[in-house]
Amino acid sequence: MASTVESDLFESLLLEWAPGNLDNYESVTFELTFANNSKQTTDYEKIISQQLNGKSSKYDFFMLDCVWTGKYGEHLIDLQGKINSNTVKKHSTVNLNTCKYNGKLRALPLYSDFGIMLYREDLLEKYNKTIPTTWNELEETASYIMEMEEMYGNKELEGYAGQFKDEALIYDESHSLEKWEKGNILFLRNWPNSVRNTEESFKTSGTSFSFGVTRLPGRDNTLSASTLGGWNIGVSKYSKYPLLSSKVIEFITGEKTQKLRAIRFGLLPTIKSLYYEEITIYLKSKIIIIKIY
Repeated sequence: MASTVESDLFESLLLEWAPGNLDNYESVTFELTFANNSKQTTDYEKIISQQLNGKSSKYDFFMLDCVWTGKYGEHLIDLQGKINSNTVKKHSTVNLNTCKYNGKLRALPLYSDFGIMLYREDLLEKYNKTIPTTWNELEETASYIMEMEEMYGNKELEGYAGQFKDEALIYDESHSLEKWEKGNILFLRNWPNSVRNTEESFKTSGTSFSFGVTRLPGRDNTLSASTLGGWNIGVSKYSKYPLLSSKVIEFITGEKTQKLRAIRFGLLPTIKSLYYEEITIYLKSKIIIIKIY
């Protein structure tokens, strides 16, 4: 799933790349279909399921959540021998493992993801509190600041959002991000691109506050863990153009595209070398990236 701005980037890059890399490129037309950005991931998966389980040739390749490989891997072609093996080696092994089904490479990583915690830097400073590194510290800090803020008339502030919501099975995490962007959440569990989303929201909402980003708390201050997320792209077995599609996704998941998407949209690359380049993925999340990769 991608925004209109992202889809425009994909299309412009493909049109620039095709002449020097595809035979008879004049006869090739790229038609990229992007799910509405407001759709839930579960709604998007219904489209994937209908197309692949129905063995439709309407679409040649699909963007897939990394956890769907086991579910839809049998419907995707094996990419070994269809793309450059050196291209594959550039990606992180951890991300590549999410692309494998029955030992075969069924997709390529587009970008990576992991849970992070955003925090209201201004409120921590206001009440002389440090960034919590354990769940107990987070609970104590959140309770104290919420109590103090309520005394000053701020009854909208929530302590922590994004992880253990009662409505977890149906809760749209974009709701918690919206509350965060309005300044109504003290600590938020979200994804790295939420940093850029927050900064962008400041430009249009009239709301602004200082915030920081850090790893998720743990049982003690030596522990922290986050589930690996991210999205991959795989070629449908029912595509009429499997070789051509393989070349296209090799480019879409390549260095140039990942670098631009990292800079513009805060999406984490899966290509290891990009973490050693002088590029600003996003200053506040870059600190965490270095620790993880």
